[in-house]
Amino acid sequence: MALNYRRNADGGEAALAYARASGRTFSNLIQRLSWARTEARQLLKNRSPYLNIHTEDLSDVTDRMRVIYRRVD
Repeated sequence: MALNYRRNADGGEAALAYARASGRTFSNLIQRLSWARTEARQLLKNRSPYLNIHTEDLSDVTDRMRVIYRRVD
């Protein structure tokens, strides 16, 4: 499975608002800005020992990929 993340054009304000609304505490700004991405990975993995989520570009490793679901804006 491949995930593509996109940043909002608001300069990170939406990410900071989402982190504040989560009720979690963060030790630095980078953790707050990346909380949505971290939470998405945690929800997808759901502590499964069978899933291993990587952030590398898979096109560097293989050409055997297909898109199953595409988000349309």
